[in-house]
Order: sequence, then structure tokens, then C-alpha cells
Amino acid sequence: MKNFLKNLFKKNPATPSEKKTTLLDFQVKWKQLEDKGYSDYQTLNENERVWYNIQSFMSALDDGGLISYYYNTGADHMVETTADLKKLGLDAVVEQLEKINQLFPDTETLKDFDKRNEVINSWDHENDDDLNATLNEAEKNIAGLSDLMEEKLVEYILENKL
Repeated sequence: MKNFLKNLFKKNPATPSEKKTTLLDFQVKWKQLEDKGYSDYQTLNENERVWYNIQSFMSALDDGGLISYYYNTGADHMVETTADLKKLGLDAVVEQLEKINQLFPDTETLKDFDKRNEVINSWDHENDDDLNATLNEAEKNIAGLSDLMEEKLVEYILENKL
């Protein structure tokens, strides 16, 4: 029994084969892909596009929350991003985005940086409790899925040898 307890609490560092792969392990490749996507999005192949859209979405969430994704250029590719999230089985994330997307008059507005920001700036954040509840709920739900998003994206990168 003594040896069992001793072994139970023994701390072994993870061996390289046990180390969990994260997005940080792809930083050099990501930087190259980010530059390519930013300078000429249309030249991304399908696998690159999936990585670019989802990691850009995740970065926006980390940088300023869900609303920052809409305020910035990432949402210019909302249609592709939702398709890419679905491709990775992240339907729960898409459901949350669709709740926010309904706050815009149409898909064309969502794709246009200036029009999208006009709509966001017209919202009454101080007095519209329903708006704030929708935004806060989606933000909270997506935040709860961030680890799953990273896991699915890492799997995709490895499977497609990106």
C-alpha cells in the first residue's frame, strides 16, 4: 500500500510523445499563413482557409472578445468561417454566431466592414437589455468552447499536414 501511494503522487514530467500539441507549436507556419491570408485571402487553398479563418476568429476572441471579431476584418469572411467551423464539427460555436448574425439586416452587411460597424455603432448598448443579454450569452458560451476549438483545429492541422 505504501508503494502504491508513493507512486500515485509521484510527479513525472511528460515525455515528448506525451506532450499535448497546441497552436503554439505551429507559430512559424501560422505567421506565414496569416501574412498570406491577410495580403491575398483568395489565394488560400481550402485547408489553409480553414486554419486561417478559425485561428483568426480565436485570436479576435482572445484580443477583445466576440464583438471584436465583428468590429474587425475577420467577420468579412463570416460565411466561410461558419462553414469551416461546421467542417470541424464546431456546430455549437456556429449556433452562437448565428444568434449574433441575426442582429444584422442581411449577409451582405455582415461581409462589409464599414456597414457592419455602422450597425454595431447604432446599437443601444446602455439601454437595450435584450441586446446585452444576447451578446453576453453568446460570448460566455463561445468562451466555454475555446479549448475544444483549439483541439479540433490542431487535429485538423495535423491531419492535413499543414
